[in-house]
Amino acid sequence: MKDESDISIMNLDESSRIKASFLLVDRKSILFVGLKDDTKSTSFDAIGVSMFSSIRSTVISYVTIFEIIWETAGAISPVIQIPSANRNIRTNQ
Repeated sequence: MKDESDISIMNLDESSRIKASFLLVDRKSILFVGLKDDTKSTSFDAIGVSMFSSIRSTVISYVTIFEIIWETAGAISPVIQIPSANRNIRTNQ
């Protein structure tokens, strides 16, 4: 079982990338930001539809989506673990 104090980061290869980002915080809240135009020079101009929610049913839906993407991409991409205690980066390759 993964230590809950660790942060895991995974970069998807270009063909797997979606044009949106979402941030899950402790499975309690979600921030979703869609990309409208990545040629713009500022984030404000580049983002499209965005949403924040702390409603449990909405957050759990995004957790499920995130876990499916994570498991699918994990078969191909390395995961970088960042322990919160000392922030040393190690890669599982």
